[in-house]
Amino acid sequence: PLLAEVKIPRTWCITTDELTEFLHYNNLEGLNEQKYKDLQEIRMDYPNIIQMLKNAKFPQGIVKSLAMALDDFGDVPLIVRSSSLLEDQMGAAFSGKYKSLFLANRGSKKQRLDALMGAIVEVYASVYGPDSIRYRAERGLLDFHEEMGIMIQQVVGKKMGPYFMPLYSGVAVNNNEFRWSPRLKREDGLIRLVMGLGTRAVDRLSDDFPFLIAPGQ
Repeated sequence: PLLAEVKIPRTWCITTDELTEFLHYNNLEGLNEQKYKDLQEIRMDYPNIIQMLKNAKFPQGIVKSLAMALDDFGDVPLIVRSSSLLEDQMGAAFSGKYKSLFLANRGSKKQRLDALMGAIVEVYASVYGPDSIRYRAERGLLDFHEEMGIMIQQVVGKKMGPYFMPLYSGVAVNNNEFRWSPRLKREDGLIRLVMGLGTRAVDRLSDDFPFLIAPGQ
């Protein structure tokens, strides 16, 4: 009965194939070898890679699809979420290693579309960033081909004056490694819920007060 009250925010997804097509369309497949460079060189190259990708062009098919998505969303704030193939595989969570960006989604249709494509590019660029590559290297995942999907989602909240306040954010996992009671089992899962932006849930700051839920209970 409770599930009947659960509402899922309006969502559009970009499949992992689109990153491959984007690189091919702009003759940038060589970026897939970036991960084998020295970490310091990767760090120095990263700003240039971001700019290179921002100067690249999206295939017309994806541009039309993104325009349709904006028509569907209207002018509500959006979050552009990263969703990589290697996340949560082989014991690697990748929490916070790839970018997710909030968009005010205001202005003309062209301005909103340009902002959305810019956010997608930044998510794509984070695949070649020093933090994600170092994380992969430390876990022996460099030789695995990373693919990046993206979820574009409505931000749920309320407008207060000139500001938009997200209500709640959180992180959910299937296996609970932080069991605060002997009654809890690993397979009960874990939801870490915070008020406001999800960065508070991901970063696990010591001065924060998250609400922890074991959905299996």
